[in-house]
Amino acid sequence: MTTGHEHKNIDWIAVRPDSLINETEESSYEIYESKVRSPLFNPGKTSRINVSHFMAELVTDEAKWEQWRFKTPVIYNKDCL
Repeated sequence: MTTGHEHKNIDWIAVRPDSLINETEESSYEIYESKVRSPLFNPGKTSRINVSHFMAELVTDEAKWEQWRFKTPVIYNKDCL
């Protein structure tokens, strides 16, 4: 069995939002390599529209894809930090 790091035809990124909320418009958001808040005692919020915006950027911006390739970035709405 091979992992994504070893298979020449598979690249991946797993975007990890914190507590998902619904919003009608995109807002500022921040991306981190790991969680910066306690999911139980001080969770952050992430709008679904911001998650979709970030994922669209990953597939359309090669530099951003390479930055996060084989990683699991965490996304938070900026106003919820």
